[in-house]
Amino acid sequence: MKRFFSLIVFIICVFLFVACDKATTYEIKNSDLSGKGTLSDPYKLSLEVEDNTRISFSVTDDKELSFELGNKENGQFVNSDSDGVIEVLKDASTNEFQINSLDMGESVLRFFIDESEVFVEVTVTEGEEVVVDFTKNLKVLAIGNSFSDDAMEYFYDIAEDYGVENIVLGNLYVGGASLQLHFSNSQANSKSYEYRKNVDGTWVTTNDSTLIDGITDEDWDIITLQQRSGISGMDTSYDPYLDLLVSYVNQHKTNENAKLVWHMTWAYQQNSDHAEFVNYNRNQISMYTEITRVVKEIVLSNQEINIVIPAGTAIQNLRTSFYGDTLTRDGYHLSYTAGRYIAGLTYFAAITGLSIDDIEFTPSDMSEYSVGAIKEAVNNSIEKPYEVTNSTFTEVQTRDDSFGSHAQLNYGSASNIQWNDELEAWVLAKTPGLESAAHYHLDTPTMGSSYEFSADILLENPTNNAGEFVIELLDANNNAIRIVLRHENSKYVVFTDMRRQTSFSGYVKLSEFTTYDDYVNIKIVNTDDQYKFYLNETLVYDNLIDIGDTHVILGTVQTGALVKNIYSEVYSN
Repeated sequence: MKRFFSLIVFIICVFLFVACDKATTYEIKNSDLSGKGTLSDPYKLSLEVEDNTRISFSVTDDKELSFELGNKENGQFVNSDSDGVIEVLKDASTNEFQINSLDMGESVLRFFIDESEVFVEVTVTEGEEVVVDFTKNLKVLAIGNSFSDDAMEYFYDIAEDYGVENIVLGNLYVGGASLQLHFSNSQANSKSYEYRKNVDGTWVTTNDSTLIDGITDEDWDIITLQQRSGISGMDTSYDPYLDLLVSYVNQHKTNENAKLVWHMTWAYQQNSDHAEFVNYNRNQISMYTEITRVVKEIVLSNQEINIVIPAGTAIQNLRTSFYGDTLTRDGYHLSYTAGRYIAGLTYFAAITGLSIDDIEFTPSDMSEYSVGAIKEAVNNSIEKPYEVTNSTFTEVQTRDDSFGSHAQLNYGSASNIQWNDELEAWVLAKTPGLESAAHYHLDTPTMGSSYEFSADILLENPTNNAGEFVIELLDANNNAIRIVLRHENSKYVVFTDMRRQTSFSGYVKLSEFTTYDDYVNIKIVNTDDQYKFYLNETLVYDNLIDIGDTHVILGTVQTGALVKNIYSEVYSN
C-alpha cells in the first residue's frame, strides 16, 4: 500500500510539473484594424511616407507584448532588424505602439507574448495619388489573348479622335491564354508571345517575345489583365494564379504608379458552338451572370485591382438593342465593326474616365442611330458595370432611298445577319446550297433585263484556304449564274459557274489577285441580258449566259464576309 501511494504522489508531481511548464495562451486583440491578425490574414494598416500613427492591443491579464519587425516570405514570417520602411516605438509598460513611416513599401510586424502572437501588415505609399492626365498621355498594356485583340483594335483611333496627345498601346497576345498560362510563361520566361504595339495608329507585331519584354518596354500607366473567356466565370480558375500574376507584374513594372485594371470579357452568343460554353449550360445569361459574380467576389478581392473595364456588360447592354445577338463573328470573337467598336469605347471610358459622347470616329460609315445605341450601352455599363441596362434603341432603322426607287435589299429569312442602317452587312452562312430557300442571304427583288449591281466584299480570314463568298444571279426559271470569291494561298481567286435549271456545270477560273487584305469591289452589269463582271473596276468576264430577269443573292459558305457600299440601279424593265 505504501508503494502504491508513493506512485500516486509521483504521477501527480509529474503532472503538475508539465502543467506549470506549458506556456499560457493569451488573447491579443485590436478592434480598430481590418483583418484577423493571423499571418495569412493580418491586421492591415496603411500609411503615407513620413506619416505616423499609434496602435494598441488588449491582452489577457494586461500582460506586456513584445514585437519584432520582418516580412512574409513563402507563407512564413521572417524577422529583420530594420527594412527602411517603418520604425516602431513602444510606450513603456503599455501595449501601445507608435509606427513611423520612412519609405514606400510593405512590412509585417509580429506582436507576441510567449507563444501567442498577432501580425500587422503595414503598407506605406507615396501619399497623394499620382493622377495621370489622360488627355496628354495614355500608355496602356494588355496582357491577354484574342479577346484583348478585339478590345484594343480601335482603341488608338478612339483616343486620337478624343484628342489625346501621346498614345502608346501594347498587347501581349497568346491565343486562348489563361491566367495560369500567363503566370507559367512568366516563370519559364517563355518566348511565346506576339507583342503588338501601336504608337502611330498602326499595330506592329514582334514575335517570340516574353512577358517581361512587354512589361518593361514602356513606363505603362495602365496594365490590364483578363481570364480566358471560357473559364472567366469559374471560381477555381483564379486561385492562385490571379494573385501570383499580379505580384509578378507589380514586381517588374517600370512605373511604380502603374495601375492594374481588370478586363471583364463578354458572354458568348447564344448559338455559339464554343467547346467551353458547356461550362454555363450553353446559356448566355448564365455565363454573363457568372462572369460578373466572379469579378465582384474574386477579382476585386485583390486590393491591387480597383478598376474594371465592363466590356461584357456593354456587349450585353447592346444585345437588348436592335442589334440583337449579332455582335460576334463566330459565336465568341467580336464582330469587326460594332463588336470591336463597343469594346474599344468601353476600354477608353473605363480607363480614362473621359466622356465618349463627342467621339466621332467609327470603324465604318455607321449611322447616328447605330452609334447612339453603342454609346448608350457603354455609358450604362460604366454606371452599372455588373447588371444589364436595356437599350432604348430597339427600332430597326431603314433607308428606303438607299437604292433609288427600283431595288432594295432586305433581310431574307436569316436570323444571324448583322444589318446596319449604314448599309454594311455581316453575312455568315454554312449552307452551301444557295438555291435553297433556307440559306442565309441578302436578296434583291427581280431587277429586270438591264441593271448594274455592285458591292465591296471582305472575307473573314482571307489567308485561310477555306470558305467562299458567292454572288448568284437567279431567274424565275431557276437558271443561274454563280460567281465565287475564294481565298487560296493568300490570294483571292475568282470562279464562275452557270446552270440551266438543273445542276451547275463546274467552276471556271476567271482570275486571281493579291489584294486579299482589303475590300474587293465586285460589279455586275447586265445590258439587254448581256452580262459583264468586273473586279476592282477591271473587266474579267463578259460572256455570261443569257438568262431571264434576275434577282441577286449574296451568301457565304464556311466563312463570313463583310459587305458594304452596296449599290443597285435598274435601267429598264
